[in-house]
Amino acid sequence: METTTIHPAEAYLRNEQNSTSLYVRIAGQRRRLF
Repeated sequence: METTTIHPAEAYLRNEQNSTSLYVRIAGQRRRLF
């Protein structure tokens, strides 16, 4: 794992991918924001 400081957006995207199904399940409409 890299210890480099990642941007908030990058961390968010990574977190989203980790729980994509869960994220879509909770708020599938929120995906429109992206």
